[in-house]
Amino acid sequence: MRQRHHPAVALVLCVMLVVSGWYMISGEGINGRAFGWCFIVVGLIGGGVNLAMVLRTRR
Repeated sequence: MRQRHHPAVALVLCVMLVVSGWYMISGEGINGRAFGWCFIVVGLIGGGVNLAMVLRTRR
């Protein structure tokens, strides 16, 4: 069966989420800050899940 999880692609997407969230927080407006924090949290959770999947497959 083909591998569907590409750790490098997932890592790049997580980093993009965190960076865009940081950019949204630094901008003006309360909605930007709220969505920015959501982007950061989702990016960090995705990075943690990605790391767990990579470590699980290396056993």
